[in-house]
Amino acid sequence: MCLQNFGLHFGTGQRSAALARKGFELSQHTNQIAAFISHDWRTSRFSKTVALLIAFNSIYAALAALLLNMVMCGLLWLDRLPGGWPTASASTYCVFYLVLFFWQRIRRCFCCKSILVFLDRLCIAQHDEDLKRRGILGLAAFLGKSQRLIILWSPRYFSRLWCTFEIASWLKDEEVKPVEFVPVSMAMLLWSVALLEVFIWWIFQFYVYIETDNVTLGFQGAIGVIATVLTFLLPAFLVAIPAQFYFGILHMREVLKLKQQTTSFSIREADCSCCAMNHINPVTGETILCDRALVFQTLRRWYTRTGDPDTCLDRFDALVREQLSVSVLQTLGSGAPTLRYVLAMLCAAPLAQLPQYLSMGLRESRGRGMGKWLLDWCKFPALALFMFGVAFSAWRKGALWSRAPLCVAIPTLQCLVVFCAAAFWIPYEAVKLSTGDGQFFEAIPLACMWIILVLLYIRLYPSCIFRNLK
Repeated sequence: MCLQNFGLHFGTGQRSAALARKGFELSQHTNQIAAFISHDWRTSRFSKTVALLIAFNSIYAALAALLLNMVMCGLLWLDRLPGGWPTASASTYCVFYLVLFFWQRIRRCFCCKSILVFLDRLCIAQHDEDLKRRGILGLAAFLGKSQRLIILWSPRYFSRLWCTFEIASWLKDEEVKPVEFVPVSMAMLLWSVALLEVFIWWIFQFYVYIETDNVTLGFQGAIGVIATVLTFLLPAFLVAIPAQFYFGILHMREVLKLKQQTTSFSIREADCSCCAMNHINPVTGETILCDRALVFQTLRRWYTRTGDPDTCLDRFDALVREQLSVSVLQTLGSGAPTLRYVLAMLCAAPLAQLPQYLSMGLRESRGRGMGKWLLDWCKFPALALFMFGVAFSAWRKGALWSRAPLCVAIPTLQCLVVFCAAAFWIPYEAVKLSTGDGQFFEAIPLACMWIILVLLYIRLYPSCIFRNLK
C-alpha cells in the first residue's frame, strides 16, 4: 500500500494529509514485518517512491526481462515469433518496466502474500491522539518484529528526531540485524542512468538496423560508423548527460558529508516539528504533545544501565558515532549504489539488443555467422557497466573539486568519460572491422574489455563486491 498511486502516502499535500487520517484503516495485524521503512517527511515523495521501487522491485524486473528475453530468442530461433526481433526487443523493455512499477500488484494476482512493511503514516493512527500516542510508544515493538530496517537516506535524515528515535529502537538490542541504506538521490541517479541507457541503445539499434540494410547515411567505413552513431547521440551528449553529471556531483557532495554527520551526531540537536511550532497546532490552535520529551523519556528507559540516567543520551550518541557510523560508511562511504541494483537497472537495454543480433546471425547479415554476431553482442553489457562505473568515478572526482565551479567541472568530466568510453570501445571495433568473417581475433580486445570492467568494479566495491551480489 505504501507504493499505491506512485507513493501517494509519502506526499505532504492536502490530499495526502486527508488520506493520512484514513490510512490507519489500511494497516493489518501481523506477527512479522518484512521491512520497517524509516524516512524523513521533507524529502520528496517522488524520490522516495523511486528508491522503494528499486529496492523492492528491480531484481524481479530484471529476472522477468531475462526470462522473457530467453523465451523470445527461442521463438526467434524457431522462426515462430510474429514481428521478429523488434517484437522481442520491445517486449523486453515493456516487461522490465511493467514489473518494476507493478510487481507488488502482479504477485498478488498470483495469490502470493503481500510484503508487509511498516510506514508510520499508515501504521500509526493520525485521527486519534490516544491511539497515536500508543502507536509511538510501540515503535520499538514494531521494529522488534521487523526483519530489516530500510533507511531512505537524505542529508536531512540524521537531523530529524523521529528518524534518530527509530535508529535508537533498532540498536537498543544487542542482536545484529540488517540495516539497508538506500540514498534517495542515488536511486534517482540510477533511474536516470537506466533511462538514458535505454535511449542510447535504442538509437544504436535503429542505426544497426538501417546500416545492415546498406543505408549508411552517406558515411563509409569505420570512421563513418563512429560519426553516424555520434550524430544520433548528439542530443544526449549536449543535454541529458550534462544534467546527469550535475545531479551526480551534487549527490556525491552530500554523501561526502555523511561521515561528519555520523561522527558528530547528537540527538539533543535533532529537529522536532512540534517544538518548531511551539507545541501549538497551526490549524486548530490546540496544544500538542512534545515529541522530544516523549522520545527522551523512552531513551532513558532503554539506555540507562547504571549511574546517572541523564547519561543515556550520551550513551546513544556514542552508539551512533561508533557502531552505526561504521555500518553507514561501509554502505555509503564511497557513494556507490548497491551492486545488485546497478546490475538490475542496467540489464534491460543490453538484453533488448540480443534478439536483434540473434536475428542478424540467423540471416548471416554481412556474411557473418551466428558466432560472430553473438560475440559482437557481448560488448553491450560491458559498455553499459563501464560507462556507469566511469561516470560514477567522475561524479566522485567532481565532488572533491570543491573550488572548481560546476560549469567548468561538468564539461571537463564529461569529456573525460567520453574519452574513456571511446578508448574502451574503439579498439574492439577496429579489430572487428579488420578481421575476416572466418576469424575471431576481436575476441581478444573483447576479453580485455571485460577484464578492465572487472578491475573497475573491484575498485568501486573493494570489500563487498561479492557480498552485494547475494
